[in-house]
Amino acid sequence: MPLDRTWLLAHLPHQGSMCLLDHIDAWDAHRIRCTATSHRATDNPLRAHGRLGAACGIEYAAQAMAAHGSLLAAPDAPPRAGYLTSARGVELHVARLDDIVANLSVEAERLSGNDNTILYGFSISAGEHLLLSGRVTVVLDAEFERETTQHWLGQLQGLLPVAPVHDLAQALENPFAHAIGMVRPLPHPVRPDFRVLANPIKLAGERLPSRCAPQLGEHTDEVLAAAGLTSGEIEVLRACGAAA
Repeated sequence: MPLDRTWLLAHLPHQGSMCLLDHIDAWDAHRIRCTATSHRATDNPLRAHGRLGAACGIEYAAQAMAAHGSLLAAPDAPPRAGYLTSARGVELHVARLDDIVANLSVEAERLSGNDNTILYGFSISAGEHLLLSGRVTVVLDAEFERETTQHWLGQLQGLLPVAPVHDLAQALENPFAHAIGMVRPLPHPVRPDFRVLANPIKLAGERLPSRCAPQLGEHTDEVLAAAGLTSGEIEVLRACGAAA
């Protein structure tokens, strides 16, 4: 079976345009080399402000590592989610990738590790020009699932920038969020006790205000009046169900 984009989509968690690689050129137990052309695509999901920064190449390398792991796994094994827990020695030799005319050659080499925690070295080049390189540590899902969030925080704090990922309910009860004023009451006609996470942006030392979404039909009259309709015409629309 050719190791093309169809294979990649079937074996990586990344789908659609987020699958950045085109095909696998070569691989063995320790290395993989892939080709990518998506850096030139205007709909690349990693583009921001009309450009693809060179640091986005780390995601290209991470997908090559995921493909390598899938090739080494048992046949028909489902894709495993991986987490980049650290990036070290990253060197960027260009500022952006979207203006690179040549295809990208994405290489990753497994330096050490076991079935769940792996250290990879990577490089991305175009022709003979090295664009970026570095090392990353990948931890696969099975390793994290063996222990609780609190266990991993205890193991990793002080070694890596790490924090728990909260759902909304946990975030609203988080002591730190309360201490910095991130939890705000926002009474709503349907939920007088409604609370939200405040806007994290401050202007002149004050957080930007929050407001409830309007109820259905709350602003119908003023919006339609601003569009030039009379009160009678608005009532006709409301009577026939065309307006709330």
